Amino acid sequence: GDITQIDLPKKEDSGLEKCASILTSIEGVAVIRLNNRDVVRNRLVKDIVKAFEKAENEKKLYASSRQTSRGKRK
Repeated sequence: GDITQIDLPKKEDSGLEKCASILTSIEGVAVIRLNNRDVVRNRLVKDIVKAFEKAENEKKLYASSRQTSRGKRK
């Protein structure tokens, strides 16, 4: 499955992500995480995956910078 494909409200956890975290403790079960370098389909699919990864990284960076700037206010 693709954990980035979540159609749940923002505050609900992904069932796939929750399942992966629970099942990793079971012997014989492995969770494999792939990224854009693992996509072996059409170049367009790779570009789309990269774009989503970039957007997610930028979102995290923005949130982090907002946290830092809030801490500096007095």
